[in-house]
Parts: sequence; C-alpha cells; structure tokens
Amino acid sequence: MKKAQIWNLTKNNMLLREAEVADSFSARLRGLIGRRGLVRDTGLIITPCNSVHMMGMKFSIDVIFVDKNHRIIKIIPNMKKRSVSPVIWKAKYVIEAPAGTVQLRNLEINDQIELS
Repeated sequence: MKKAQIWNLTKNNMLLREAEVADSFSARLRGLIGRRGLVRDTGLIITPCNSVHMMGMKFSIDVIFVDKNHRIIKIIPNMKKRSVSPVIWKAKYVIEAPAGTVQLRNLEINDQIELS
C-alpha cells in the first residue's frame, strides 16, 4: 500500500508522519477495520471518500474531511465505534488519525493540507 506524509501548510507543521493511502475499492472498504489501534503520527487516507463508518472498529479516531483544493472542510474529533459520519458532499478524501490528533495539531476548518 502506498504511503504519504501529511503536512498542514496553514500551521506549518506535520499532521501525520506516515499515512497509508487506501485508493482501491477493497482498501477503502477495509479501512482500519480489524486493527487494534493507530500509533501516534500515523493514519489512513481514504480517496475518494465523502463519508465513513465505524462498524467493526475497535477504537475511536479523528476524522478529517478534505476537499479537492486540499482544504479541511469538516472535522469529527474522537469518532466512536459503531457510528456513521454524515455525507460531506464536497469532500474528495478523508484522513483518519488517532483520537486526539485534531486537538494536538490544532487543526481547524480551512487549514490547507499537503500530501507528500
């Protein structure tokens, strides 16, 4: 699976050191299901994606919806297992990160993201 680093250009800091890229149907469907957790500074980029579910998840995560211009348009901190996000129609991809990342990295709506 491809990997990327995620930078917050607005805050000039690294959001995630290493994120797997789920860009196939099977990888998007599987997501983080079956894992016991995420290590700090790691996560998953699901593309294309405009909603997520937490069915089968064993831990909470922060969910960050990003538009085609790589701007954060919706944040769901500490999304609980067995929940479903709303559909965010303008989202192009989603970043799933360990719970607490949004607060730790001071993420805000309209922050500009870069994948490298």
